[in-house]
Amino acid sequence: MFHTRNQLCAFTLIELLMTIVIFSLLTLLVVPSYFDYQNRQMISLKAWEIKRSLELARSIAVAKHIGVKACLADENSACVSQLGKRFLVFEDVNADHRWSVDEPLYQDIGINDFKIKLSGAGRPFFRFKATGESMESGNVMICNPLKSDFARQVIVFRSGRIRFSIDKNTDGYDERLGKPIDCK
Repeated sequence: MFHTRNQLCAFTLIELLMTIVIFSLLTLLVVPSYFDYQNRQMISLKAWEIKRSLELARSIAVAKHIGVKACLADENSACVSQLGKRFLVFEDVNADHRWSVDEPLYQDIGINDFKIKLSGAGRPFFRFKATGESMESGNVMICNPLKSDFARQVIVFRSGRIRFSIDKNTDGYDERLGKPIDCK
């Protein structure tokens, strides 16, 4: 009474090609967005690390009642405004704007592939007094050399206050100034 037919459950070639095309299009849209997100997160993480180092310098200056210096340093441990290899927090006993092995080193952060520009009132460093005030006001800009449309900026005030530039929507633009934060 009942006839059963053998039915094959398979994809046709057109269905398979359409699936591959849709998957390829989605991949082309998602992968660049992921790498852009990852790039933004890495820059933000490095900015937080530098901000925390500046806060550490200020805290040590207050706690020990001494002057503490924070700077971007080259391979010879001299303070530079750009193209540094490390970010140092140290006590510059001889005031030569260079860390030497006989001076206390409180923090040493690797810069890796980031492009960082430091400007402290025309000087390549920030000095914190025993009162917690900074002797220089300025900023540290953190960029990725591979992608120039996003950056973070750490701002240091003479009062010793340290904050990020205002960038609520993470588009690389400072909301107060309305212009991009870049390391050019």
